[in-house]
Amino acid sequence: MPSIVCKNGSVQELRLCFHKDYQPRDCLVEGENSVRRNHCPRYVTLPSYKPHAFGNSTEGISNQVNVEHQSYQ
Repeated sequence: MPSIVCKNGSVQELRLCFHKDYQPRDCLVEGENSVRRNHCPRYVTLPSYKPHAFGNSTEGISNQVNVEHQSYQ
């Protein structure tokens, strides 16, 4: 389960936690969560994500990786 950190009723951080093998894990730690819960509203709305790049922003990255692999073969 993700962890939300709030300050003055506003969401400051959304924490996603993973194991070392990149599998998702529960972020909640007993004691720590009870303090955070008091500062967060019961329901929150997050703004929609609008990427700043046009087109497929990961396309250049995947092409660079493929070029690097080809040069080593």
